[in-house]
Amino acid sequence: MERKAFLDQEPPPGYVAGLGRGATGFTTQADVGTGRIVPASLSDEDSDDEGSVDDRFEDADETENGFNGSKEKDDSDDEADQVFAEIEERLKRRNKRKNDVQEVEEPLDEIKKNFQELKKNLTSISEEEWLNLPESGDLTRKNKRTRLEEQQQQRFYAVPDSIINGAVADTIDTSNSIDVTKISVAKDRLLGLRLDEQLDTEGNDVQEYLNSLKEQEDFSAKFGDINRARLILNSLRKTEPHRASSWIASARLEEQSKNFFKAKELITQGCKMCPRDENVWLERIRLNKTTDITLCKIIVTEGLQYNVKSVKLWLQAIDLENESFSRKRILRKALENLPRSVPLWTRMIDEESSQEEKLKLLTKAVELIPDNPELCVNYIRMEQKHNLERAKLFLKDSLKKIPESVDLTLLSCEIEEYEHVLGNEPPSTEKLSVVFMDVLQSLENQDKKLTFNEWLKYCEEYEKRGEYKNLITVIIENTVTFGFEDIPEPDLVAKVSKIAHEYEGTELARLSGLIYHALTKKFPLNSSAWKSFIDQNTSGIENRYEKCLDKNPTWVEFWISYNSTLLKNGNIEKAREVLDRATKHNPRDPKLIIKSIEFCFNGPNRKESLELIEEGIAKFPELKIFYIYKIKVSHALKISSSKLIQVCDGGILEHSKAEEMYLLKSEILVNGHSYDKARTTLEQGITECPQSFSLKLKLCSLDEFKLRVITRARTVLELAVTEIKSDLAWFELVRFENRNRSKEDAQIVLSKALQKYPSSVLLLILRIQFEERASKRRNLYIESLKKTDEDKLLVSVIANNLWRRDGKPEKALKFFKQSLEAPVENGDILSIYFNFIRKNGSPEQLQDFWAMVNRINKDQLKKGYYWIQETQDLIPWKQTNEMIENTGRKLDNDLIYS
Repeated sequence: MERKAFLDQEPPPGYVAGLGRGATGFTTQADVGTGRIVPASLSDEDSDDEGSVDDRFEDADETENGFNGSKEKDDSDDEADQVFAEIEERLKRRNKRKNDVQEVEEPLDEIKKNFQELKKNLTSISEEEWLNLPESGDLTRKNKRTRLEEQQQQRFYAVPDSIINGAVADTIDTSNSIDVTKISVAKDRLLGLRLDEQLDTEGNDVQEYLNSLKEQEDFSAKFGDINRARLILNSLRKTEPHRASSWIASARLEEQSKNFFKAKELITQGCKMCPRDENVWLERIRLNKTTDITLCKIIVTEGLQYNVKSVKLWLQAIDLENESFSRKRILRKALENLPRSVPLWTRMIDEESSQEEKLKLLTKAVELIPDNPELCVNYIRMEQKHNLERAKLFLKDSLKKIPESVDLTLLSCEIEEYEHVLGNEPPSTEKLSVVFMDVLQSLENQDKKLTFNEWLKYCEEYEKRGEYKNLITVIIENTVTFGFEDIPEPDLVAKVSKIAHEYEGTELARLSGLIYHALTKKFPLNSSAWKSFIDQNTSGIENRYEKCLDKNPTWVEFWISYNSTLLKNGNIEKAREVLDRATKHNPRDPKLIIKSIEFCFNGPNRKESLELIEEGIAKFPELKIFYIYKIKVSHALKISSSKLIQVCDGGILEHSKAEEMYLLKSEILVNGHSYDKARTTLEQGITECPQSFSLKLKLCSLDEFKLRVITRARTVLELAVTEIKSDLAWFELVRFENRNRSKEDAQIVLSKALQKYPSSVLLLILRIQFEERASKRRNLYIESLKKTDEDKLLVSVIANNLWRRDGKPEKALKFFKQSLEAPVENGDILSIYFNFIRKNGSPEQLQDFWAMVNRINKDQLKKGYYWIQETQDLIPWKQTNEMIENTGRKLDNDLIYS
């Protein structure tokens, strides 16, 4: 675009830019003149603009009066002059302040220059000098905060008239003074007690209240989220109105906020905007399904007009019908539009009640969809009942088309067993195993290898239907290790046994036995597998023992367990036979000799047991156990005290380092009131066995209870604490102090003991028992359980406290059940629970308890403070029931557990 020529020319005289358009700016008339173009008659072309302007103002330069100089000044002019003079004076003062500020800033600049020099010198200071610089702080703010805190603490209240009247009464009669503070405290306590009683009687659930509060908080938090989500979805619907997910999300958001009318309105609008999307119609049906079925039918009809190929909408239309005839009519119409839909064919087949009609439909379905394994499997299973050969041929053709289908390949095994049943042949798994191995091989060729858990799913289905029991056995036996090939044998057995254990007590309990049996066949030399197989239940246990011992005749523990099981069942003759067979296979095993001694001792001829003991001593003179049983059996046969002491001396002579010999001899002497001799025997034993705490504890008990020498007993126990590093020693010392001094002294010793052994179960039990306040005990329960990793004995003691001290037997029962979940090894747990059941349980519960005790192997009960004492006395081979009753009586009157 060319530049205009006038832009490079000089403007005409008197030209003011924009003046004609009304622009004013900050110019004055003195700057621009009249603003009018001078007429040509008045202009002089030979003169310049400047000269002409000066000529016009010549009179103003000559006189100060100017244009109005000839006029007299009036009062208004004087007033105006005064106003302008004041304005000028004020402007002068303001300018003066600005000048003063500039003068003040100049010295500040000088100070900054000085500080610049000082800042440069900071580079030369040391790190220590820098760290020692004092901190700057705003002391005024600190003082202000302190002052405000003091003011908050100084609160004043109006004094009630009751207090004033009370003060007046005090001044009148000082003899009957009233303590207002005590009255208020008493009222608070009374109110607290009444509130506690009210809570107990009403049984308010605090947790429910807290949950309701949390729900309110969650709702208030969600409310803001809902509003934000509503705005976002509204924006999405506007920007993308044909996107179905936005309409569905908006409707569900309104449904969540309980605005059902708005939700239905939105999804209806969504159906109009996205009629070709099946999900919008399905959502609309869902929202109206609970209120208006007729409307839902109209909706699904309208939706199918736009989505005739939607399987979900057809199925929804079928579900809305109540009559079978209507459902079949819709299904036929649906199959006309979708003839290869598997869900529609499956639904059509399910609607038919006649087996013949079902077979016809399946035949048509597999013709249209020959590559669907589900339809093929259903067709073959139904066809084999009508025409077995045709079913086999169809299976063969289907396996060519779908070789990777597990269900189809398993059908060959099903048909094999079905033929076996039709021919009334005896049950056999040999041929079936061959067919199943072919199935595994064909699946492996298709890179299809299932794990044991996946094969179990098929076994579960067969077991629930009550079919193909032989096939279940074959599958489990051949796949029990699938998926566990990379782990060691013990871990594999443990994992599979755990899987089998989960089936016990359910409708699929038969699978548990099959899995255990499969493990024993796979690992015939694994004792854990055989133990799980034998202990699964009591039915057929003798046969399982026989299978195990036929393959493993040298397993002495299993012979002994088999013998004990027979004795419990009252089969004494077979128990004797099993013991003889075990001895033939293991003639040099001392455990079998001891078991024979026990068998004879509990029989009619106890004296035969002494002969077996002598035989054991002759064969195994190095074993002290035979001397121990010789002393106990001799005592049970009521041999004279002198001969009994001689037997003890013989045992001590052969086994001088065995603490049991000295303990048994001292007990015999105490029973005969020979306390001094008993003490001498114990001192001799301590000399030979200096690390034996049992001997020192026995000596302490003798001095304390029999000889009544408390000081000497304490000395023995304190020496044991220093010499033997054991929490049991401290435990006995705490109990000793509690018996002979005071509870406070015992607690001091207990505190020292817990510093050394903070996780000791026995010490923590004492700590709980010493606490009188229930609230403190509850805290101790939690703390102790954490420290001991929920020890079963501690759980049992807590249950006992809840019953005896807190009066909550129902809650105590829950804790008792928890303590008995795992295999019980502590006999004291059984004794504590026995006391509880005996006093609070029903006869049925007591009967169940003894049944549980009978299932427990006595040899596994090796722990327990009182239980060990019961096993170490002079009476041999007590029955478990008798030991539990004896221990329970001791527990009733002792500090430890009661």
